[in-house]
Amino acid sequence: MIDLWPDDIGTVVVRSPAGILREQASLLGEKTQHLVEAEVEPWMEMAPPGFFVYAFRLVAPTLGHYRYKLFTIAHDVVLYPVEFSVDSDIQAEISPSQRELGAPDEGAFLEILEKILGSQKTRRVVQALLTQAEPATDGIPF
Repeated sequence: MIDLWPDDIGTVVVRSPAGILREQASLLGEKTQHLVEAEVEPWMEMAPPGFFVYAFRLVAPTLGHYRYKLFTIAHDVVLYPVEFSVDSDIQAEISPSQRELGAPDEGAFLEILEKILGSQKTRRVVQALLTQAEPATDGIPF
């Protein structure tokens, strides 16, 4: 049998946006002693044909697994460009002059993601969840 496939066809050279989000999600849990975690949820029912959509949610396990959608991303099968959909407060903070956030490649994706995760709104939400998720220290149940 003749193999017509290129030798490097199975070599991955780019990390997927969803994979990067999953890495960041696992890091948040470590930073907060798992009082606040994050999850990456596929939203295929919301995706236009040929696209992948993922929601990045903050989760507070001790608060009945309360979930807060921080942002979504969308891309087609070739991964980049990636379109972000973020809260209007985050949008105004990190990119007030642009109506849409988009990343043409992995480097730009990482830059935008760092701005979103470090935004004041993200910090306020995580801190609010941490405050509410702290275990009671006075021995009195809620």
